[in-house]
Amino acid sequence: MTKATILVIPDVTYVGKRKYTVQHVPTVGRKSQCLMGQLDVNAKIIDIAKKSSYTGKRYSPKQQRNSYLHELIHAVLYEMKDDQWRHEAFVTRLANVLQDALERGK
Repeated sequence: MTKATILVIPDVTYVGKRKYTVQHVPTVGRKSQCLMGQLDVNAKIIDIAKKSSYTGKRYSPKQQRNSYLHELIHAVLYEMKDDQWRHEAFVTRLANVLQDALERGK
């Protein structure tokens, strides 16, 4: 069995010709939103929250990696001009499956 590779969240990522800055921020969004990450396609920024704005609980490294993948998928779909880029349920499912595929060793 090979050991799983742990995804490393970069400081900068490219999607097509767009360069996104990845920021680790204390929280994302308003307290009532409970967001783990956020993509700003105009500013070309991906924010990854360190803790919940709702509960104040810190997100685990695995949760932060999932949030990065989630926001990256939004960016990829946006680059592809795919209407699914705003579809949260689809992006969440895809991020979960992708993280499992990347991080599970077999």
